[in-house]
Amino acid sequence: NAYLVMEHVDGQSLDAWRRRHPGAIDENIGLRILTVLASGLAAAHAAKVVHRDLKPGNVLIDRRGRLKIADFGLARDIDGAELTQQRVYVGSPGYMAPEALQPGLRVDFRADLYARGVIGYQFAFGRLPYTGSISQVVHGHIAGTARFDLPTGWSAEALALIRALMSSDRDDRPGAAGIVVRSLRAHTEGGPSTPPAAAGGPGRGGGG
Repeated sequence: NAYLVMEHVDGQSLDAWRRRHPGAIDENIGLRILTVLASGLAAAHAAKVVHRDLKPGNVLIDRRGRLKIADFGLARDIDGAELTQQRVYVGSPGYMAPEALQPGLRVDFRADLYARGVIGYQFAFGRLPYTGSISQVVHGHIAGTARFDLPTGWSAEALALIRALMSSDRDDRPGAAGIVVRSLRAHTEGGPSTPPAAAGGPGRGGGG
């Protein structure tokens, strides 16, 4: 029998931390979190693994402020990652790429990049890009109608990267997580490095 063995992380999920710190977060802290996620995804993609359910509830923060991507239960090999049949959505609709929401389309590593873009959008604007019913959220992702003209303290350069990650056409997204890592590091050089755990104090364990 196949089974997953997961590390116990003594801390909290990024989602739990966000609920205690609502609204937009500091750009440098947000970009550093996105950089760590990009590095983790780059390693997974190099091993030909697509996460398919990246969201704050699946990012854990230990008591030293280290981030870990968790819950690879929906992960698939890049060569075989496809949406399940009969409009069963594999993942969390609020963070899912357009191709993952349309039956019959293949899903590759660029779906994970899209999800990270949504997390970045949430950091910058303090809200998800699409809300409402599931059908409204799905339509928003597919149509690519996220608003980037909302008030935010984030720089135009950072927002441009998030917009690129959230492109409804996956061919317009950055070519690989490693490319995003280099771009994010260029944005964060010299900025504060306060980790979420140190900034907010960890809770106890868990996903979301």
